[in-house]
Formats: sequence, C-alpha cells, structure tokens
Amino acid sequence: EDRGNHWFSGVGRLKPGVSIERARADLDAVSRDLEQQYPATNKGVRALPASMIDYYAGSSRTPLLLLMGAVGFVMLIACTNVVLLLLARIIGRSREIAVRLALGVDRWRLLRMLLAESLIVAVTGGLAGVLLSMWAVHWALASQPRLLPRANTIHLDASSLVFAFAITAATLLVLGLIPAFSSNTDVMEAMQSAGRGGTDRRRLRMGWTLIAAEIAMASMLLMGAGLMIETLRNLTHVQLGYQPEHVVAVEFSLSPFKYTSDAQVEAASQRMLESIQSLPGVTEASFAAPFSVGGNGMLPPVSLPGRSNLPTLPLIAATSVSPGFFETLHIPLRTGRYFIAGHSKKKEVVVNEEFARRFFPGENPVGQRIDQNGVQEIVGVVGDTRLQGPVSRETPEVYWLGGEGGWAYGTMLIRVAGSPDSVATQVRDRLKHAESEIRLTSVAPLELQEEGRTALPRFTRSLLLIFAALAVILAAMGMYGVASYGVAQRRREIGVRVALGASFRDVAWLVTRQTFSATLAGTAVGAAGGALLARVLASQFYGVGARDPGIYLTVLILIIVVAAAAAIAPVMTAARIDPAISLRQE
Repeated sequence: EDRGNHWFSGVGRLKPGVSIERARADLDAVSRDLEQQYPATNKGVRALPASMIDYYAGSSRTPLLLLMGAVGFVMLIACTNVVLLLLARIIGRSREIAVRLALGVDRWRLLRMLLAESLIVAVTGGLAGVLLSMWAVHWALASQPRLLPRANTIHLDASSLVFAFAITAATLLVLGLIPAFSSNTDVMEAMQSAGRGGTDRRRLRMGWTLIAAEIAMASMLLMGAGLMIETLRNLTHVQLGYQPEHVVAVEFSLSPFKYTSDAQVEAASQRMLESIQSLPGVTEASFAAPFSVGGNGMLPPVSLPGRSNLPTLPLIAATSVSPGFFETLHIPLRTGRYFIAGHSKKKEVVVNEEFARRFFPGENPVGQRIDQNGVQEIVGVVGDTRLQGPVSRETPEVYWLGGEGGWAYGTMLIRVAGSPDSVATQVRDRLKHAESEIRLTSVAPLELQEEGRTALPRFTRSLLLIFAALAVILAAMGMYGVASYGVAQRRREIGVRVALGASFRDVAWLVTRQTFSATLAGTAVGAAGGALLARVLASQFYGVGARDPGIYLTVLILIIVVAAAAAIAPVMTAARIDPAISLRQE
C-alpha cells in the first residue's frame, strides 16, 4: 500500500547450507529489480541482512575486542617479566650449570630440569588465575551496564578452562625454552665468567629490549584509556537540549480487554493524568509514544507538498506527544507555539531546529506544511534535543499531536520538585488506584535512561583503566628488576668508577641511562601503535582525535615518572657501593 515505507525490519531463517553472503546477494538482486520497477520510491533502497548475533552484539563487539587485546597485552608483559626473572636466575646459576655440564650432564636432562622449574611457576600461576577469574567474572557481570548481549550466559565453563590450560601450557613452553636456549653453552667461558663476576652485556641488552616492548604495550593501553576518558568527558558535557533531572518516566499499557473503545481509553488517560497532577510535588505531567531515550521512535518518510522531493524520501524520527510535553522536559520554544490543550488541531506538528535547517533553510518554517503520514502544518519550532539517536549528534525530529482517542500505551513523563526516587512508589500506587487494569512496565527516573547511553563506554573505560594500571605496574617491576640486575652485574665497574672519583650524578646517570633509553624507545613505538589502534577504534570516540597531542604528552610524562620511580632503588643501591669492599670481593 505504501512503497515509501522503509522503516521496518524483518526476521528470517536461512535454508540449510545457505550462507549470509548468498542471502545478501539474493536480496540485493530483488532490491535492484524493485528499483527498476518503482524508481520513485525504491531508488537506492537496499535490504541489509545481518546475522542475529551481529545484530545483538554489534555495539558490544568492538569494546569487547578492545578489552581482549588489553588482556593479551597484560599477559605478554607479565610473561616478559617472568622471562627476565628466569634469565637473571639462570645467569646467577651459571656456575652451577657450567659445573653440571662439565661433569657430563646431558643437555636434554638439564633442559628437563629447567622446564620442570618453569612448570611449577606456570601451573601455580595458572591455578591462581582460574580461581581469581571466578571472582573477577562475578564482579564484572555485577558491574556491567546490562548492555552486554546474553550476559546471563557468561560463566566459567569447560571451554574457558581448556583455554586457560592451553595458555598456561604455551606459557610454560616459552618460559622454559627461552632461558634454556639463552644460557651459556661454552662451559669454560661460563665458569670463567662466573668466577670473575663480569657483566653479561648481551643479556642486559636483551632485557632492556624486552622492557622497551613492555613499555610500548603499556603506552598503547594508556593511550586507549586516555581516549576513552576524554570521550566520556566530552559526552558528559554535551548539551542534551532538555532536562532529564527530576523527571519520572512511567512506561504503561492499558488492558485491551477492558478498554475496548476510544472513549474508555480517553477517560482512563484523563483519570491517570489528574491523579498524578494532584500528587504533592508534581509540577508537570504529559504523555509520549513511542518514547525511548536514544531510540529512534517512528521513522516515517517526510516530503514537502508542492516542492521537488528526492526520489527516496528521508526517514525522520517522529514522536506522538500530548500538550505539556515540551514544558515537562523543559525543551525551549524557538518560534511559533507549543501544542495547546483543547485548542490544537490534530493535523499540527512541532519540529526541531535541525529539521528547520535541513528542510527550510533561510525560511520561517512556521505555517509550512509537511507530509509525514498525512499532510500536517508546522505550528512551532523547538530547540534541538538529543532524545533520538546517539548522543553524539543532533538529528531532525518531528513531534505529532497525539492523544486523540486517549493513550492506551506509551510513556507518562512526570516532573517533580524533589527527588524522582522519593515519589516513584507514590506514582505507582496512584496509577494503580486510578486504573486497576493498568500494566506498569517501568517506573524510573529519566536520568537513568540518559546515563544508560554512556554505560557501555564507562564500563569499557573502567576495565581498560584497570588493565592499563596493571600494565604500568608490571612494566615498572620489569624496569626495576633489569636495573637492579644491571647494578649487581656492574658492581666491580661501579666500584672502580667511584674509586676513580665518579660522583653520585655520574653513577645515577650510568644506572638510569638505559632505563630512560628503553622508556623513550618503548613510548615512541607505543605512540605509533596507539595512533594506529585509535584509527581502528575511531567509531568509539567522540570529540577527540586519534592523534590528540594532550593524551600523548600525558602518557609520555606518566611513563617517564614511573621509570624514574622504578630506577630510584637501583640508583641508591649503586650509590652505596663501597669501592674497597667491591674490589676486595673480586
């Protein structure tokens, strides 16, 4: 009946063996045929099939993949630290290993011994991680914003344990083999090196290279967290165009079996409104349908009678409201008038400023006509709100004058002088008393719906901050370990330098030079990786660029401060070296 009606969705089940790509190709062919037959309404219109998993999980997929990458980075940094600890331990045992090899111990047997030691570390850590994850999963599900698809099915199952076992086994293999293959295979050189207490510069360079990689991964996580924090800050400062504070939203429906005529529904709606308006503290009350913060309401096509229109008419969000709606939400009037109770005609609409800019540029829209499910006259223009669609942009909106025949379903919006929570119970009781057959789906502050639009970014930011903090702490521990090991390896050199007159500043620079070199190199690589990651995740950010210099500078300063803090203890250890004792020990 109306080929210009393109707002609806459909659900279908694919035949066995048919892929979504095949279905997409078939539907595209049908769409093109319809475009040829009905160019006035179907030009450029295509069906967009997607799997139901993608439909429900689409908005959550990117944040969850981002968090999965963060988990992987923390895992790599932790493993790198363990590798560095095992390397330091094996180097400390180089004389023991050299003696074992000199006495004829088979290298495979030595390797098995090192793998067995790694097995204890890996299995202990893996079991502790599984036990900790039981609490972590419970906490994450309790704190997530009820937006994750099928969150009630998330639990530790057999596949989770198999995955944990596989990661533990891979970690064991890597942690056991890297130190083993990096150990000195020349028996005489190992025994002589152990005896003279020399510096193993090759392994120190390897350690600092790994530290630079840790810093790069930590920097990427910090930049991602910084971009999410800036995004949330920008979203919280967006002007909504209406005031959700002190408003209670009541989603309701009347029983179609009791209210069988428009007259009964209209009488019931009036009783509901009067009972709520008589409640102490209530200042305004009105109806709207469909009403959902962040939703699109209805999306009927719009045309302008008497003017040239596009072949494919734009779909504009429309909401049916009662007189008093704009006053209840404090939406400002720009020109014209609001709907007037008892005086307004049914064929009247109010539009927002974005609608006026798009369809009537440079003109006064009041008095103009639009065709949206019938020809209607514009009687007023109100300020732009971000009720419809994403909070990140303004969209054209049309408000129809509804309520002819009453409100059988919809949302009642109630502005109160005090806290919405304090009157929610009274509102529920009043409505139940006025209409016993009313079904109340939800009675909650409107502000909670508005906060729900940023719930998923807030959840992502919180977890990303936790992972970034873990990464920075682990990287600092790694820097401290390598710097301390370097001081221990260079005790003789430092003792000689001090004996020859080196100052505290000279010793401090000797110890921290490699720390800051690795820090700057890792931060540079992390900045490049962070910029690339930010470009991939650009759709998740708002009001912040992928190359925001402020975030890059903040991350650099933070990493340098952490590196300086990690180097304090090794520097003080080096400064306390007594050259006489050090040389006498050698």
